[in-house]
Amino acid sequence: KRMGLNPFAATAYMEDENNRDDDGSLYIGNYLLVGSNDPVYAVKEGTKSIASSAFSSRTRVTNVIFPEGLACIGESAFSGCTGLTEITIPESCVKIGDEAFFDCTNLEEISIPENCNKLGRLAFCSCSNLVKVNILGKLEKIEENTFQDCHKLKEVNIPESCVEIGKSAFWNCFKLKTVTIPRNCTKLGEGAFGGAGLTSIELPDELSTIPKNAFRNCR
Repeated sequence: KRMGLNPFAATAYMEDENNRDDDGSLYIGNYLLVGSNDPVYAVKEGTKSIASSAFSSRTRVTNVIFPEGLACIGESAFSGCTGLTEITIPESCVKIGDEAFFDCTNLEEISIPENCNKLGRLAFCSCSNLVKVNILGKLEKIEENTFQDCHKLKEVNIPESCVEIGKSAFWNCFKLKTVTIPRNCTKLGEGAFGGAGLTSIELPDELSTIPKNAFRNCR
């Protein structure tokens, strides 16, 4: 089952404090609707999905431990969690929603698991201390603005499965000096690497067009 954006907002279930755990978290079945504000929080075993905005702007949170079996991290689930320093996404995760980790300014490293086939727009945008990204396996597209304004990003591994890098995906990644675009990549979006610090790049033969501003102000 797929849970849409805030499906239980303004319901009696959401508003009844008696439904919440002692730490403030709220579940319905195997969905986490509202996360805790505890600095370190372990999501319950058996949880399949984290709802949109579940932890949004919980600045005290430094580490969230996910159970194996988690399949989906919803839109804006951790956006604005400026204290978040550590996250390990389990191998079972197949989808990371739009803006899932937007503005998590203290994240330094992230690994996208092999089974993940959807990495949303702006998912790690404005993670200004992110240094290393390792994308494993099956991802076919890096969406627009996914890593925009990750000013300290130095290293990113783009898998061979990737056929498209979206608009402004790595815009203003000042510290990104080199990147290898996979040989299967056929499409770059406008401004894909605009403002990055690229000093060298390998372009695949399959890439027929280099779009507007793709490498603007790379120096």
